[in-house]
Amino acid sequence: MDEKTLKRLENKLKKIHDDLGRQMQILGKEIRQEMPQDSEDALSAREEADVLEQEDLIEEVEIREVEEALQRIGDGSYGRCLDCGEEIKIERLKALPYAKYCVKCKEEREKE
Repeated sequence: MDEKTLKRLENKLKKIHDDLGRQMQILGKEIRQEMPQDSEDALSAREEADVLEQEDLIEEVEIREVEEALQRIGDGSYGRCLDCGEEIKIERLKALPYAKYCVKCKEEREKE
């Protein structure tokens, strides 16, 4: 992968990281809102808080994956499949810049 492409992907990863951080802050504030006293409203609010907590967990995983990709850029292993060591196609990295696996290995992992 050429330096220009690598730099573009690194900038994209940093933007994703920043966006996820902001989203997590917003979700955190929404989760911590006071619960209504009315039991029906409280149940509805609890269900909404549960959904927000699930979204927060998903974003935590995604932000970790972005941070790992940035580490791989730093150590020079970015763009290589963690399973087979082959180069991940640039199209895949452009679509999912924190991809850890080539398509073949990812499909194999999903079968397990």
